[in-house]
Amino acid sequence: MIRNILLCAVIMVCAVAASLWQAAPVRAHGFAGQRFFPEPIVMEDPFAADEMNLPSFSYIRGKDTRELSFGVELQKRITPNVGVSIAGEYAMINPLDPTEPNHSGYVNPEFALKWTPLINAPHEAVIGLQVSLGSTLGNHNVSEDEHSTLGTQFSFGKGMGDLPPSLGWLKPVAIEGAVGLEDPIGATTPEGTVLHTNLVLQYSILYLQSFIRDVGIPWPLSRVFPQVEFGFDSLLSGDERGRTTAYAYPGFVWAGRSIEIGLEAQCPLNDYTGDNVGVVGMLHFFLDDMMPTVFRPIFDVAPPEPV
Repeated sequence: MIRNILLCAVIMVCAVAASLWQAAPVRAHGFAGQRFFPEPIVMEDPFAADEMNLPSFSYIRGKDTRELSFGVELQKRITPNVGVSIAGEYAMINPLDPTEPNHSGYVNPEFALKWTPLINAPHEAVIGLQVSLGSTLGNHNVSEDEHSTLGTQFSFGKGMGDLPPSLGWLKPVAIEGAVGLEDPIGATTPEGTVLHTNLVLQYSILYLQSFIRDVGIPWPLSRVFPQVEFGFDSLLSGDERGRTTAYAYPGFVWAGRSIEIGLEAQCPLNDYTGDNVGVVGMLHFFLDDMMPTVFRPIFDVAPPEPV
């Protein structure tokens, strides 16, 4: 818990400093050089942005319950590389046992501060840091946590456009990842720290046809990004210490100028996670492209030249 508080403090101090002195050139919604990183469905990406998920959804059939949830998230930039967000979700949980009652309600909302300290255009690389606070404002019948949580996350993205010409077919590949810790605040239960790990492997048809070779894939298929996400949640303390839920999410996103649509299957990877396949998806809006005069950084200080 103490290490997470220290990490949060460092990130927040650096983010405030970045609000006064821009340390990274940032373009709208996910560019690092000529590489566009669309918003992942499961993982939180490294970019501060003016964007909105409305809605995201998931359907999960677990060992004992079926759960359908709908979420919304709003992200707002304070400066070109520092932003805040708020996310909420409404869940409907139906036990497979007909004698058990159904539950529905709002899940604990989450508030976050995100900082993008580095974007390297020539190497199509980006780094992000985030501090998040999970509240207890939701319905405890559907919320996993009955206590507030404090989280820190390191995230990154890397495009393969700097590979040699002989590996041109690999240049459209991009990798994104995130590692984060989440601690309970004032918990009286034996629950403890959770380690969240995410990885995204993605292929950009847009990049292939724009910068490698036009193979004649027409619109709208030319805007499709086939991808697979991986998500791992490991308990580092508590009664179930060492238990890890693990999912693979094969699917795709389609990205236009102002909207993005994504759909993925949710496939369990171990016995502890279960053996039923679910589905996740989202409708995502790039607000700064839809209304550029309205959705822009509050303090729009010009960044220095690209790294």
